[in-house]
Amino acid sequence: MGELLSLLVFFALGLVALDAFELATWEMVVFAILALTVIRMLPVALALLGAGLDRGTVAYVGWFGPRGLASLLLVLMLVIEEPDLPGIGTIFVVVVLTVLLSVFLHGATAAPLTDRLARRSTL
Repeated sequence: MGELLSLLVFFALGLVALDAFELATWEMVVFAILALTVIRMLPVALALLGAGLDRGTVAYVGWFGPRGLASLLLVLMLVIEEPDLPGIGTIFVVVVLTVLLSVFLHGATAAPLTDRLARRSTL
């Protein structure tokens, strides 16, 4: 049931993706890129400071860390609960851009980065 709901959320994302692209500004795209890199990876790295992991493993966990489904659900709840919130359209577009960018970038890098980590782990 959970998997079906997850697929429905991503289906809804696909339905609004074109509208989000039309409303996007270059600042929103820059923020989406920062959200997937510095804004997400730095807190993960800080949280793992005492874990004894090497830099490559920490970078891997930071890159593939928190995923987009939760972001989509939270922004949908916000849109439903506070539709008149100032800036709600901007928030929605930024979240959609970030999740779409995440889907493509993480999808493209999952196999090569996982293979690299697995090779390093067997040495």
